[in-house]
Amino acid sequence: MNRFTAPVKQQPGITVDLPVVVLSSTINHKMGIYGAKFDHDVGTEKLFDRQCRTIKKALPKSEIVLGVGKDYHKANRNLKESWFDQGVKMVENQLWQDTSETETLRLAMNVLPSASRILFVSGDVLFDIESLGFIEASQSTLSYYMDDNEDEIGVNFDLNKHHKLSGTGFDFRAKWSNMLYLTGYELEILRKFCVPKNSKLELWEFLRYAIKNSGNIKCKESPGRITRAYSAAKLEEVACVG
Repeated sequence: MNRFTAPVKQQPGITVDLPVVVLSSTINHKMGIYGAKFDHDVGTEKLFDRQCRTIKKALPKSEIVLGVGKDYHKANRNLKESWFDQGVKMVENQLWQDTSETETLRLAMNVLPSASRILFVSGDVLFDIESLGFIEASQSTLSYYMDDNEDEIGVNFDLNKHHKLSGTGFDFRAKWSNMLYLTGYELEILRKFCVPKNSKLELWEFLRYAIKNSGNIKCKESPGRITRAYSAAKLEEVACVG
């Protein structure tokens, strides 16, 4: 078995090797805080600690790869003090100021060369255990939630084709949760997308790339509570999630 993966049980009882990549290298200036995402306070915890705790409750044997940029040394100290014991590995995007999370994702996948399934989570997403129930072991899947926020990327899908992703845009009320499970052909599409020339492209642009290249990504409404913690006010509002 690949040492970067661990067998975990997914409902309905399917055993899969599932690494989880958390992308926290870029700064969201809407936060009103210019530190790294992983270090933002959510209640009495840091944002990544909350994410890690939730992931481990749902997927106790999962291995987490954290992608960081700003404040790498702080993250490295946390890794040595506590995260390593929780099965966390870390990659550093040294070009975080000039690239997007696509570059961080490329680096993360370099330490997962043989992974056949990967769950990707944005560093500013808060979610509860039930939210991870959107994963279907043999089907690439993304989750969405219903929201009227015009600043968030939405998704469109074809009801006649098993909710297959058909488009993205700000005008869709079904908002992408920034959680994405890829396997099979769609994971290979991602590997082709995450190359240096695309290092400034956003991850929602990958979704369009996948559609263009005949990828089959199923859209499922989140079975739990999930939200983007994209502002300081939002952090306080959703501190109870998870």
